[in-house]
Amino acid sequence: MRPFRISIACVSLLSSACQTQPDAGNPPASPDAGPSALALDLFGVIGHEFRFDVSPEQAAQMEQAGLEGGGEDQYDIAGGTYADDLTVTDRATGHAGSFGRVQLRLVGESSYRPWSRIPNLRVDMDEFEPGQTIDGVENLRFNNGQVGGIYREAIALRVWAALGYQVPRASHVWVRAPQQWGAAVRVPYTLVEVYKADWCDRAMPGGCLNMWESVGELDTLPGQCQLDSCDEERLEELITALGETAYGDGFADALADYIDWDAFRSFQCLSWITATGDDYLHNNNNLVVAERGDGKFQLLPYSIDISAGQEWYPEVELVGHSQLAIGCQTDPSCWAALLERCDQLLDAYDEADVVAAIVEPVITAVARAGMNRDGDLQRADDLRDWYGGRAAALRGNSVWEATPCLGDEECADRDDGKTVCNGICVEPSCWDVGCPDGYWCDDNGVCQPF
Repeated sequence: MRPFRISIACVSLLSSACQTQPDAGNPPASPDAGPSALALDLFGVIGHEFRFDVSPEQAAQMEQAGLEGGGEDQYDIAGGTYADDLTVTDRATGHAGSFGRVQLRLVGESSYRPWSRIPNLRVDMDEFEPGQTIDGVENLRFNNGQVGGIYREAIALRVWAALGYQVPRASHVWVRAPQQWGAAVRVPYTLVEVYKADWCDRAMPGGCLNMWESVGELDTLPGQCQLDSCDEERLEELITALGETAYGDGFADALADYIDWDAFRSFQCLSWITATGDDYLHNNNNLVVAERGDGKFQLLPYSIDISAGQEWYPEVELVGHSQLAIGCQTDPSCWAALLERCDQLLDAYDEADVVAAIVEPVITAVARAGMNRDGDLQRADDLRDWYGGRAAALRGNSVWEATPCLGDEECADRDDGKTVCNGICVEPSCWDVGCPDGYWCDDNGVCQPF
């Protein structure tokens, strides 16, 4: 029997009722303590409230910056865009503390939204007050859930963590922006820790020497440092070695001085288990790489709200299409170790009792905090079913155990334009051979239906 569900009215800019209904039971808090006295449990308690006081001028600049996009600039307006004040209310105690001016940006690609809707927000706590953090964290991202919904990212990150991978913490908070939305509106967000130095110090054994974020292959990482500065000498060495190493037997050994292959295989298996298709392995996207204190490079999951059967990637294969993925898949010993690791993680998935221990607590806590949006009860049911049947579905699919094509091995053509060997699509790239009518060639060289 499924647990009792709490039905609570959505508080969202997407609902006309929410736009006009004052939040009488939870009025905006006035600061009654300085930030040093506000010892809130940022990620252990759901429902803290963040109120951003943003002038219309700054709000307009944030939107302009978000729309312009572009690459890295050498100079910017001091502090970038900002909120004049951030007031945080501790749900556990009711105390509120003012942090003063903080850097605030609107961020996102497909999930980017202007202030008139529900934007993604990125906060740097110490841009104007050096050393300022909140619960020890300097950088925070407030995700709007417009693509994956309010549950998916928090659940997927918890699953990765439960299965032993280093990931950011996530929770759910309320956000107010009185000058943009009116005093009566507060909106539920997914709060996610950002990959920065404080995350490395907390989560990564030995910390991080360097960290990069980009889109594409590893050769796009130089210049995309996510710390105050990066030494890219060893990264350049890895890129050169990767370009000089042929696919096939010995590929993993040739790069073992640079790549933690155990961590890489865990990443690939977990990407498959949680169906995070918009990643480096499957879409050359959301590439985050840390050079750890021991000099090894490790992939980190990012933007995994697109997971668990989300409509953009309802099915995600184990096999990836990026350089490192193909290299391991065409190296017999690396491929065998990958299958073994996936078996181990599926066993761990079962032992973790994911639905009862992870999925249900997130859904229940969001409901109890009154954060359900329109349609969230159905989304909750979908996620219960998806995660509940995931391990059995993967074990029952023999495709993932097939051997990927290598070199000139004979492959069979499929009517969608892909070429397969033993059931796994690997090559050739449609950049070279094109696609049949009704299909287009994506960034990975794989034909996709229109």
